[in-house]
Amino acid sequence: MPTPRCEIVNSSQPGVYHCISRCVRRAYLCGDGYEHRRSWMERRIAELTNHMGIDVFAYSILSNHFHVLLAIRPDVVEAWSDDEVADRYLRICPCRWKRRIRGIPVDSDPTAEEVDELVTDQKKLIAARKRLGCLSWFMAKLKEPIARRANVEDDCTGRFWEGRFKGI
Repeated sequence: MPTPRCEIVNSSQPGVYHCISRCVRRAYLCGDGYEHRRSWMERRIAELTNHMGIDVFAYSILSNHFHVLLAIRPDVVEAWSDDEVADRYLRICPCRWKRRIRGIPVDSDPTAEEVDELVTDQKKLIAARKRLGCLSWFMAKLKEPIARRANVEDDCTGRFWEGRFKGI
């Protein structure tokens, strides 16, 4: 029986992990005419490591799966100010519906109003701080946009990744 991830990963302590995720339905992540998806993955990894308390040491993007060797750094995230946490979180997860209502472009930088709104809600700020140093959240934010783009490109719906990632 597999060991639950909560018994492997202590999210309150720095640690190094090797994570693997595979594609489903014989889909290609790279190779066989899909080499451009490698750049999607590389850009997304770079974007996430710029804003999260995660260091990526190495990655390998293969035809139907990828490997990533990373370190979680909750100690670094704890050192960030509330404003910095809010800004970093909103860069990864902008509130799209609020931005549309306010007339703010979805892909623009967080506004001072948005940052202040998150800083004043301590419950959400604590959750954002925790997520910025979380291995599972990093993997989710890495995989979701890739899956959406690949499904559009493949003209299909449904799962692109095989279950949750595997980590050791």
